[in-house]
Order: sequence, then structure tokens, then C-alpha cells
Amino acid sequence: MVNDRPRVNIHLGARDIFPTLVRKSAAALAEQMRQSSSVFISPEMFKADVQWQLSSIAGAPDFEVPTSSYLSLPSISNEHRTIAISQHATLIDTKGPSTSGILYFRQPDFLLGLEDYFDGANIHVHLIVTCQHDYGPLVDTRQTVSTHVSWSKLATNIMACIPSAHLTVWAIEKPETCAVSFVTTVLGLDPHSLSEAERSLIIRDAAQQRFAQPKKPIPDALEDISIQLDSLYDFDIQKLPTIPRVMVMNADGNQLRPKPATAQDDT
Repeated sequence: MVNDRPRVNIHLGARDIFPTLVRKSAAALAEQMRQSSSVFISPEMFKADVQWQLSSIAGAPDFEVPTSSYLSLPSISNEHRTIAISQHATLIDTKGPSTSGILYFRQPDFLLGLEDYFDGANIHVHLIVTCQHDYGPLVDTRQTVSTHVSWSKLATNIMACIPSAHLTVWAIEKPETCAVSFVTTVLGLDPHSLSEAERSLIIRDAAQQRFAQPKKPIPDALEDISIQLDSLYDFDIQKLPTIPRVMVMNADGNQLRPKPATAQDDT
């Protein structure tokens, strides 16, 4: 049986990772999106017409959940098969300083309202991560390593808010390596349908986007932190595929599978 439920692709941006790549690509590929029955909800529309409703849903008692739905948005119709959303810096608490703790573990109220607001649709969340060792917003704070910088714990928190959703984690170390795959997936497009010029445009824009580079490398005096951050990323990459409904895509756009357990793991 063909699944005729629309698909909602939500890119939840951590700080300084592809802030406007999806938005710019949606504008450049507007005709392809129309032909694919895809629609892009701009950040302005999301904040003005969607986010407050999600927060209202999350804060309401079960018997008083508002009846607002994504189908009430003027830009969306029953004909759309993919609804794309890209919210850069969604996981940042803008009321506080940019520390690793609030970068990753603030739980926005609107996440709790997504399932009700997009009732009847398949929700797919997309999160781009990179090695903590090379992630500027973390490295530049000069903080010691803790679980507050774990991508796998962030994924667990997101799934606790949206248990019926699927989460794709894009593990990217170089911004242009899988930009085309990421953009076309979020926008609901077939990557093979793009011309070489369109693919090059996405790759070029990805290379020019902010991608979380540290202002300065970790100094030699903090070599122990550098090693711990590398180890933490390795741990996250091994842990993420084992979380239910979480898929990890590597730099080549291929899915990472959980490593099989060994006898040593059971001891």
C-alpha cells in the first residue's frame, strides 16, 4: 500500500551550521519543488504563523489542545506531498550566553506540539552535526568536556519530544560533501533530477555558508580536551544508529549502520 500521508521535513539547526542553505536552495529550485508537490515554509512564516501555535499546543491540557493544523496555512494544500521547514539556531536559548549547555539541551516548547499540529503527516527531523573538536560554538567557549556536548544525547532528547518522528542525523565534516543530498532530502526532491549547474549552485553555496569553524584551534596546552572531544564524537557516531527511529548519514550520503555487538561488549 502506498503511504499517501504528506511528509514534513524539519531541519532543526544548531548554531552556525548551514544557516540559510535550505532557504536559498528552495528559492533557486522553486520550479522543481512545484513539480514535485513540495512547499517550503519560510522562517518568517514559521515564527509568525506556526511556532506560537505549537507552543500553545504544548502548554495546553490534553482536553484543551487547540485544533489548529498545518493545513490552515495559506501556502499549503492537500496536494502537497512534502512540507519543508528549516529553522536555523532553533536549539539555542537566545536569552542566555552561548554556552555548550544551552546550545544543545534547551527543549523548545514548540517541539512538544509538533505531533498534534502536523497530525496526519509523517514527521522527519533533520539535524546536521560535526566533530565536537571542530565545532566553533563549543571550542570557543573553552569548556571542559561533559555530556552537554553529546550529539547522541541531543538526539535522545529530540525523540522524547516527538516520539512518532524519524530523525536523520547528517554527520558532516566538510560542508560541501553531502550538501546536495541533504538539501534535496529536506526539500523532497530527486537529486538525480537536478542539472549539473543546480548541483554546483548548492555545493558552492554550502562552501560559502557558516559552518561552525572555531575562531582559533584548541591550543596545545589543552591537548587532553582535544582528545576527549574526538573520542566523544566517535562515541556519538557509534551510539546514534542504535537509537530507535534515528538514522545517521555520513559525509558520502550513505547510511551508517550500528556495529554488531561483540562478545567483549557483553562482558
